[in-house]
Amino acid sequence: MQNVVADFVLVADVVKAVGLKGELKLYPMLDWYAPLLEGDWLIWDDGTEFRPLQWRVHGPCYVLSVADVIDRNQADSRVGRKVG
Repeated sequence: MQNVVADFVLVADVVKAVGLKGELKLYPMLDWYAPLLEGDWLIWDDGTEFRPLQWRVHGPCYVLSVADVIDRNQADSRVGRKVG
């Protein structure tokens, strides 16, 4: 896993929790490409892989749900995390 973190390429920041069901609002960075949300290549800044269950565009951002984030408290704990 250390190699994954060392090779981490920032593509988005988690800027906000949305709603009560634990959705996350992502602010895309310069290397953003929307189809990333449908692939198997997303990781948190600690190297943990994840795949969005659902996502939608919200202005310049994206709102998504993730399997291991099931409520607002868990979503709030992800604010400030980086996505690569």
